[in-house]
Amino acid sequence: MNPPTPRPLSVVLQAHRQFPGEFCSVSALEFVSKVYALIPLDSFPLQSDAQNQSKGFDETALQNLVSLEGAARHYDIQSALGVIEKETSEGRCPAVSLRTFLAFGQIVIPAGYHIVVAAREGDQSVLVDPASKQYLAKSTADVATVLRENSAANPDHKTIHIQCLARK
Repeated sequence: MNPPTPRPLSVVLQAHRQFPGEFCSVSALEFVSKVYALIPLDSFPLQSDAQNQSKGFDETALQNLVSLEGAARHYDIQSALGVIEKETSEGRCPAVSLRTFLAFGQIVIPAGYHIVVAAREGDQSVLVDPASKQYLAKSTADVATVLRENSAANPDHKTIHIQCLARK
């Protein structure tokens, strides 16, 4: 049996939402499952369980609930760009962990991590944020800029954490 036809990214961005709280990792899993047309657009099987807050990558039981399988690794910037390009060009949507910051005027402090999703639009890799429903990068060059700037702003951690996700 052939896998379902992927849904357009714009359709999933419009339909998906992230629940209040620390749900970015499970929201990304749901988002990718919706792109792959594995769960309905109005389904939130992982976020609807409050115990899934603050879950991270490599939660196999949660991946199983949305018909995904995957593994996470840390990559240097150049390798991360290669992984994102390879995965998205082969129709997969890896989840990418980026450092977040709070800005108070000229003062910027680290505030944790947030999960975004890499996908393909035409011949370009893009980064989307399921929580804000926005594009962080609209081209492969923009993806490179986001990863480099995020790494530069995070001097203690020079790698990018990526979870490659495929249909089960």
